[in-house]
Amino acid sequence: MPEVSVLMPVKNAASFVRQAVESVLHQSDVELELVVIEDGSTDDSADIVASLQDRRIRVLSGNRKGIAEALNLGLEAAEGAFVARCDADDIWAAGRLIRQVLWLREHGEFGAISGSYAALDARGDISVPLHVEGEEGEITDELRSGILRTSLCTFLIRTDTARRMGGFRSYFVTAEDIDFQLRLGETTRVWYDPALTYFYRLHDASITHCQAQALREFYEKTALEFQRQRKQRGADALELGCPPSPPEPTIKEPSSAVAQLRGYLIGNSWTLFDRGELAASWRSAWRACRVSPLSVASWRNLTVLSWKILRRLITGNMDLSHR
Repeated sequence: MPEVSVLMPVKNAASFVRQAVESVLHQSDVELELVVIEDGSTDDSADIVASLQDRRIRVLSGNRKGIAEALNLGLEAAEGAFVARCDADDIWAAGRLIRQVLWLREHGEFGAISGSYAALDARGDISVPLHVEGEEGEITDELRSGILRTSLCTFLIRTDTARRMGGFRSYFVTAEDIDFQLRLGETTRVWYDPALTYFYRLHDASITHCQAQALREFYEKTALEFQRQRKQRGADALELGCPPSPPEPTIKEPSSAVAQLRGYLIGNSWTLFDRGELAASWRSAWRACRVSPLSVASWRNLTVLSWKILRRLITGNMDLSHR
């Protein structure tokens, strides 16, 4: 019997699914199963998964009712004591699983453990750490206050806890992970380990960049509003059968994975600057210019940052020995 069940919803991810699957199967020292929920791909995704021929892979046919229902199918079929999620275009960090399994084995009072993650460009050439400033510790109160420190794909969760919550709620066409995290914090204690666990790939064909921004914002705000309602009256509008209607479909606003990566790199450059890692800070700003050479914002950021680094060096407050 596997100790961990990894859920992977797949829909039109032929360019990345092999690498995603292999990143899970290469986790060492843990018996696992990979439950792939094939949810109606029109590309070669299913054939690629089938070609891997690993006994630990189980493929389920999705019902094409959205990502929440696909994940629920996987959760229902899961045989492991722990459950985790890996999206079909992302990558797990090596050694992530055994670290989390060992921690949960030793801390039975906790229902889940999470970690840090990094953004990855479409080709996998550039990695940007995200949310690494948090210290190790319990984040249950943060979740109950509507604060999300990391991605749901960094979590390892006790399967019985996830099932006791009722799994994912299909009302959420998107932001189902946000809603799940918030309810998880209301159900069990959650720990955060800042070790890197996950690489989130940015590409224009991803669900994030194929959805209208107004729709994403609606569901994200609704997840937080539902939490407020549960705290005030014990149940939210969805549980009471009267959830708000989503906005009418609109033409998708232009959304670029490159622009998102550029923003992460610029933000990371200032995080590193504040920590005194001047050389790394400048490299992050320079990478923002390289990924988006026509962006005025990237070059302006590099100019301002270079000036501030120079001033700090001149005044003797810091040197370039920090790497």
